[in-house]
Formats: sequence, structure tokens, C-alpha cells
Amino acid sequence: MNNTDQNQSITRHQTLRIAVLADLHYLAPSLIADTPDYTEHRNSDRKMYNESNTFLRAALKRLAAQDPDVLMIAGDLTKDGERECHEAIAAILEQFARDTGAQVFAAPGNHDINNPDATNFNTPNGKAVPAGRTTPAIFGDLYAPERFGAAEVKRFVPPEGKLGCGLSYCVRPKPGFTLIVMDTNRYSADTTVRGIDENQTAGIFTPELEAWVLEQTRAAKAQGDTVIGLGHHGFLPHFSMEPKAMPAYLIPEYERISTALADAGMDGVFTGHMHANDIQKMTTEKGRSFFDIETASLICYPSPARIVTVTRKEVDGQIRENFDVHTLIHTDAGTFINPETGKAQTVHDMTAYAKQYGFDTNMLETTAVHNLRKFFKYLKTHPDKKAEYHSKIVNAIDGLLVERLHVQDRRMKKAGIHVSVNSQGIEGALDDVIPKLFSLNPDVRDSLLRRTVGAMSRVDVTDGRTILDYTNYIYQRHLAGLDGTPHEDWALHTREFLAQGGLTDAYTTIFTELAMALAGDYAQTLSVSKILGADGIQKNLNLIPSDGRTPLVDLSAKRGGRLILAIIKWMLPSLIAKRRKDGALLFRPTCTIADLIADLKRNPLSHFALTRVQKRTAKGASDVDPALPFALPPAALAALQKGKDQVTAFVTEFADSMGNDTESDQDNDTQFILNCPALSGDDWFSFQPKQA
Repeated sequence: MNNTDQNQSITRHQTLRIAVLADLHYLAPSLIADTPDYTEHRNSDRKMYNESNTFLRAALKRLAAQDPDVLMIAGDLTKDGERECHEAIAAILEQFARDTGAQVFAAPGNHDINNPDATNFNTPNGKAVPAGRTTPAIFGDLYAPERFGAAEVKRFVPPEGKLGCGLSYCVRPKPGFTLIVMDTNRYSADTTVRGIDENQTAGIFTPELEAWVLEQTRAAKAQGDTVIGLGHHGFLPHFSMEPKAMPAYLIPEYERISTALADAGMDGVFTGHMHANDIQKMTTEKGRSFFDIETASLICYPSPARIVTVTRKEVDGQIRENFDVHTLIHTDAGTFINPETGKAQTVHDMTAYAKQYGFDTNMLETTAVHNLRKFFKYLKTHPDKKAEYHSKIVNAIDGLLVERLHVQDRRMKKAGIHVSVNSQGIEGALDDVIPKLFSLNPDVRDSLLRRTVGAMSRVDVTDGRTILDYTNYIYQRHLAGLDGTPHEDWALHTREFLAQGGLTDAYTTIFTELAMALAGDYAQTLSVSKILGADGIQKNLNLIPSDGRTPLVDLSAKRGGRLILAIIKWMLPSLIAKRRKDGALLFRPTCTIADLIADLKRNPLSHFALTRVQKRTAKGASDVDPALPFALPPAALAALQKGKDQVTAFVTEFADSMGNDTESDQDNDTQFILNCPALSGDDWFSFQPKQA
């Protein structure tokens, strides 16, 4: 290979000015209206849809003043792939390209294509209806790089019959620089888990795309170019637990693929998706550096744009590439008409304004209810999935069960009475309970969920702060790229609260209350005999199994069986239908849990006993001692504590991971230099002066 010929395109000094935006989530003002449907949707998200049009125009105006050569957008241009929004953005970007002379390159995001949530909220009757859906072909036409001044575009062509990653392309915006736009999204039947043309959050990087990107990278390096990538999903983790806790925000096999791209000659990628400002770098075993510059969403805190100046110059016989990264925040959006209220609104500081739109209790409650409604709507149209989820719930609970749970206090033991609950009986009971869960009154279901989520968000942690305050604190540190700065004192105290299991204990109490509330709502519909898996009780206290069932409870007594049956008949008249000739009591099939509770409340003796039990159990699950009326066996207690310890460890590690950036000292304004080594033994990076 002739190194002199190879470096003819390399001059002593070349510069590329890159303007960067990510996750615009643009919702056209024409699709917004002041309606209950829109209010509910807006309240279920942190994104500032009302401001999206104004914020985009303000950011572009500020970027135009930076004299960029190119504008790169790292996906999720629209709220949910509304065609009307894509058309509006494309027109805005065309005007930007005309005004500045900058070329524009947009990678698709997971929200942008084949999205069934595309919505028009501005209708005559105020009811939201589907907006135009954007197909891959429509997206490709609207954001074709040729429309924005690019020439000699090389496009990736998926295998015949497939569409996956098909919006990838390669361009050379200036001599010395090659840009590869990588479509990392699942929206076609050949890439989605369900095998349909519908968007998914997780990313993909098909083998065919990988081979094509490597080919383009090597070809660009063969002519001495700096190679930069653009995509939506992350190519490197931006906090240590991202691969474990949020894998859908990374491309699959990110480590192997990033290493391959780096070794082929790609310097790094610009990404979005996580709505955070963060820069990560790695070095391969071959000594190649690779970066991932992730940019936060324009319509979430801190509402940034970036300007990155890439300079190539000859230093000591090598090409040194300098990346100067500058983050633009606190942008003045000026005065605009809010499309929801129709009133004038002024935002002089987009970053300060966006900070108030963190997580709040109403948003969390609305989001939870909205997602639960979607889930039940999905089950209604996919009855086969109801059985699948039924099985998953049973299997999940079964994995937590010990084979047999013994319930006995000192008085029962002295009287020779033994009660135990077996796992097979619990599984049978669940088969009756779970369908009731799926058919629970929607208003009751929504109310219980709101109450539970609200209680979870309001847990006090320290110094009058709640866990929601801490969540916003940690999350916004990460979003703004400030997760390398010292923590505030109250946050340090909260972290100790987490590590000591304070939050896990609080949530255990909340979920116990939820379970009790659900039991109360189910009480009117749950048959006692179906829950017990029994048609009656014999003189020896053994339950009479229902057809094909293992009774939930095993009862036995050394003596006094007849007396116990008599007490049961006296205290629970609603439960007993009749006495058989052999002395067994048969249950009334129509008796519900509510009937049982009513019987107990009417009986003075049982009411006294229940009150005593409630007072003792109010001490809390941790107060397990012989004085309590019921005691869990050591194995069950150990399993419960182990589960709580695992949750505590996960929550603490997640907060540490997101709130403390140990990889990058500066995620906003920074500079790094890449020295380009030789590849495959060809020292094409060595600068050779022209012959006189």
C-alpha cells in the first residue's frame, strides 16, 4: 500500500464543526388541545410537549450562531412517530440548512417509526385519535441527507425480505471526515420480538449492518478520514448498572461491537435515548480509543444542545484528532403561544424551566394507571396472553414458597392443634384468585394503584425529604452530567437510609397494606371453598378436597375434634351448608370471604379474638417472637429477609451507579485527543509532506 497516495487527502489542518441535538420528542402545536385526554397524557410524562416546537427553534437559532458544518440529531425526533410531526420537523430542518449552509443528518429513534401511539389530541369532540403513522420509507424520504446538501450517500441495504436497520447510511460531509448514521431500532417484523411491524424500545445491530459499517469504516480509513458514528442507542454504558438494569438503552453486544468498530478505525459515536449528558470512552486491546458522546433530550432537563469541534492536525508525524465538546444550556426561548392554553408564555432559561419538570407524585400515579390500562386493554384483545401471564404469576409466587408453612402459637400447641399451609394448595388458590385480579373493577383498580404509588413516592427519608426528592436529585444529576460533583449532606444521609434497608422496610409495609386492600375488595367475589380447595371438613379436621385440588390448609388435632367443629359451625354459620351423617361439615359454595368476615364480626367472642390479633400483629413483621399469635418458620423468615436484603442492595447500588460518575470528569465541556495508530501494519497515519 502506498502511504503517500493514501494521505493525499490529508492536509495539515482540517476542522469539522458539529452541532448536536437528541430526543426532540416534537409534538406539533396543531396536534395539541386543552382536553382531558391530552392533560392525562402530559401528566404521565416529564417531557415538555407544549414547549417542544419553541425549544427546537430556539436551540437551532443558538446553534446557527455557532457556524456548524453539520447538524446531527441522535433519534427520537417526535413524540410517538406522528407523520405530521416528522413533516413539520423536516421543514424546520430544511430552513435551518438553507440559512446556515450546514448539512443535516438524523438517525431514527425508537419512538419514530411504526409507532401505534402516534396521537392527535386536537379533534372536534376533544377525544384523542390516531395520528398519521410513519413508516421506514416515509422517514427515509423526509430525512434523506440529499435534501440537506449531502452528496454521494452510500446506503445500507438489508437482505431481501427484511427491513431491519435499513435507514443506515454513510456520507462524507467534508474532506477528511466520514459520518456513518446507524439505524439501531426495532420497528419491522424481522427485528421485533412479536414479529410485527411495531416499534420497540430496545435496540438492535444486525450482523448485516455490522458487516456493512465495518466495511465503510475501513474504506474511509483507507483514504485517511476521521470516522464518526451517529445512532440512537448507546454503544457504551453511561453508568455502571445500565447493562443490568436498563439494557434496552444499549445496543446488544455493545462491548464486542464497539471494540470491532474501534479496531476498524471508528473514533466514536454520538447517541441519545437515555436523555442524559454523558461521555464515556474505552480503549481496546489493540490500543484504539472509542468514545460515546450521549446528549440529553431537548425537552427534558437540562434541555441542552452541543457544539463539537473536531480538528485534525499533524503532530510528530501522526494525525492527532482533537474533540472539543461544549454544551449549550440556559438557552433563551423567548415568548411564545402555549398551544394548550392559547396564552402567551415566556421562557428565558430553558434549563431552569425544565428543572421543575422532574418526577412528581401525580405524574407517577398517572403513568402507572395509564400503563396498567394499556396492559388490561392488551389482555382484552389478546386472551391467549391472559393465560400466559396467569402462569407467570403462579410460577413467580411458587418460586418464593417453602414446601409447607406451619402456623401455630403456644396455646394451639398445648391443645394439640396443628395448622399448616402447603405450596400446592397455594397454587390452587391462586388459580381462583388471579382471574379475579384481571376482572377487578377498573375504578377500584386505578384507585388502589394511585394510592400505592402515592404512598411509595411520599416515604420520608431524611431532613423532611421524601424518596421522590432523592429520586429527582440523583436522576437530574445524571441527566445534567453533574454526577461527578460532591453530594449534598441530606443526600448522603438518604443513601445511608437506603443501605440500611429503610426504604425496603417502608415498601414492605405499603405492599402489605395493598394486599390487605385487595383482599378487602376481593372479599365479595372470592369463594371460601374455592380458596381452601375443599368442600368441607371432617371430624378429624381434615379438609374434604374439591375435585382435583390439594386443600390449602392441613388441620389436625390430638383431641376435641367434635368440639372444634361445633365451634366452627357456631362462629361461621354462613360457611356451613349442612352436617353429613358421618359428622363432617359441608361448606356452602356461595359463601365468600366477605360473608366469613361478617360472621366473625357478629360473634362477640371472635370479634374479641380478632381485635387481640390485630393489636399484636401491629407490632410489625420484624417482631416475630413467641408472644405473637402466629409465627413464621425460620426458613420462611430467612427467605423473606434474604429477598429484602437483595432489594436493598439493588436499590443502593443503582443510586450509587447513576448518582456517581467515576468514568468521566466532565460530561459537558471537555476536550480529548485521539492519536491515530497504524492499522494492520500500514502506517497510513504518518504524515508525509508533499514532494517538492
